[in-house]
Amino acid sequence: MNNQIFFTLLALLLLTSCKKEDEVIFTPPPPSEHAVITSVKLTFFDNEGGENVEWMYSDPDGDGGNPPVISVQPLLANRNYTLLITLYNELEDPAINVTPEIQDEEDDHQFFFLVDSELDITVTYQDEDNNGYPIGLVNEVETGLAGMGEFRVVLKHFPDKTAPNVASGDMTNAGGGTDADVTFQATIQ
Repeated sequence: MNNQIFFTLLALLLLTSCKKEDEVIFTPPPPSEHAVITSVKLTFFDNEGGENVEWMYSDPDGDGGNPPVISVQPLLANRNYTLLITLYNELEDPAINVTPEIQDEEDDHQFFFLVDSELDITVTYQDEDNNGYPIGLVNEVETGLAGMGEFRVVLKHFPDKTAPNVASGDMTNAGGGTDADVTFQATIQ
C-alpha cells in the first residue's frame, strides 16, 4: 500500500511540476505604411529666366468627399524647366509636408510621368536613390511645340526599380503600391 501511495504521489508531483512552456506567438512586423498624400505641387523653374509655373492638385479631405481642386498654369513652348515636386498631407492641422519622408525613404519610392502623345513634353530624372536609381522629386522638363493634353504623375511605393525599363520611367513592370496618382490638364503655349 505504501508503494502505491508513493507512486501515486510521485506521479502527481511529476504531473503538477511539469510546466508548460510559454507559447511563442509570431507577430509579423507591421507593413510599411504608405505616406498619406492629399496634395501634390509641381513647381517648374524656368531655366531661361522666365516666370516659374506652379501646378497644384489638392484634395484636403482625402479620398471621397469633395472633389480635388486642380490649378494649372501654362508652360512656355520650347523651354527648359527644372521640376520640383512637393507633397502634403492636409488631413493634419496644420498640413504636413511629407516630401522629407519620401526623401528619407528614397530607395522605396519612384515617381512616374505619363504624358499624352499630343503634349510635347520630355521629363528626365535629375535625382537618384542610394543605389543609383531615379526618385523623381527633381526633374528636367523640356517643352516642345504648343499643345494640350494630360500630364499624369504617379508615386509608387516599393517599386521594383531593377525591373525592365523602370529606371527609365516606364511603370509597366514597377509593381509596388501607389502613394499618389494625379492628372493635370496641361497646356504649352
